[in-house]
Formats: sequence, C-alpha cells, structure tokens
Amino acid sequence: MSYLSIENLLLALLILCSMNNIAKAFLSGALLTIYLRFGLEPTGWLFYEASFFLSVDSLYWGYSIFRGGAHVLYLWSFQNIFCVGVGLLLAMWKLRKMTSNNKAVSNSNTVSNKTSES
Repeated sequence: MSYLSIENLLLALLILCSMNNIAKAFLSGALLTIYLRFGLEPTGWLFYEASFFLSVDSLYWGYSIFRGGAHVLYLWSFQNIFCVGVGLLLAMWKLRKMTSNNKAVSNSNTVSNKTSES
C-alpha cells in the first residue's frame, strides 16, 4: 500500500477540515517552519528544471533566489531558531486574525440584537 494513495490524501483532508482553528493555526506555522528549513533548496531546483524544460530564462531567477536563500540560511548558526520563530509568528498572526474576526462577528450580532429589540 502506498503512502500517497487517494484514500490517505482524503483522510488527511478530512482530518484537516475537522481540526479546530487553534490546531490549524499551529499546523500552518509548523508547515512553514518545515518548508523554510527543508523546502527552499528543492523549490530552487524546481525553478532550475522548469527554466530549462520550458526555455524561460526568467525562471532561472527563481532558482537563484531560492537556492541563494537556502544557502544563506544553511550557513547561519541560528537557522533553526529563525525557522521556528517565523512559524510561530505565522501561527500567532492567524490566531489574532481569527479572534479579531470572531469579535467582529459577535459585535455585529450584538448590534443586530439591540436593533431588533427596539
């Protein structure tokens, strides 16, 4: 049985949809952390291959940017702390955005209730 089967992908999607907002925020932060730590260089190689396969020279700039970013991050001694910090910032931003949206919804409900009572 393959790990990337349709059933497993649908199960992962179902689990993601049933998660609460806090778990979704921290999951997105964790995914960004993993991408920054391990995904910049493969993304650069995708741009490299696409630039030669499609014969589009401007895609080579994407390769240079992602590959250079991965190299600079690799040389930096605080790379893990930086990646985790950016992931936590994303999670906190998403949580703050969700709470401000909830306050706006609850305030509009309160205003509509007051107007319907009078």
